[in-house]
Amino acid sequence: MNNPKTSGDTATNDLAPETGALLTSRELAHELKISIRTLLRWRAAGLPSMGKRKMTRYDLGEVRPWVRNYLGSAQDKRLKR
Repeated sequence: MNNPKTSGDTATNDLAPETGALLTSRELAHELKISIRTLLRWRAAGLPSMGKRKMTRYDLGEVRPWVRNYLGSAQDKRLKR
């Protein structure tokens, strides 16, 4: 059988990762359309992650709700000024 994830088919890279998939920092930044620098700031602010440094992984199922909440609270802070 030909496994699309190992066959080198680049079309699979364009698919959104499944909820619960563990992503690297680079993959998550690409998925969220943010810079690595922003990702590091968010991690310092409490973005759910596992591991340390180069071994850090993110569970997309945990990250998406955190980002929605974080961006929502940031928007609320801007409106209160």
